[in-house]
Amino acid sequence: KVPDGLLRKHFAYSRVPGEPKTCVQDRMRATPDDVSAFLKNDRTHIYLCGLKGMETGVDEAFADICRSNGLDWAALRAVMRTQGRYHVETY
Repeated sequence: KVPDGLLRKHFAYSRVPGEPKTCVQDRMRATPDDVSAFLKNDRTHIYLCGLKGMETGVDEAFADICRSNGLDWAALRAVMRTQGRYHVETY
């Protein structure tokens, strides 16, 4: 219920009955310009939550998007973690 002006939320659900499977990395790759713009903003926080198995696919999607936009995902991720802006809660 947080207003979009304060927090933008992007959900991807892979197991909704009657709906096509939507993986996080697929959703990211569908909007690479938006993802790149978020990554370039030093106010962006990323919160990744879900099954541990999705981490690799999401990490690869971030790396691909960064490469296409002149960014170094490994370095950026490290900075975001240090600044408390990259959060992963997987199980």
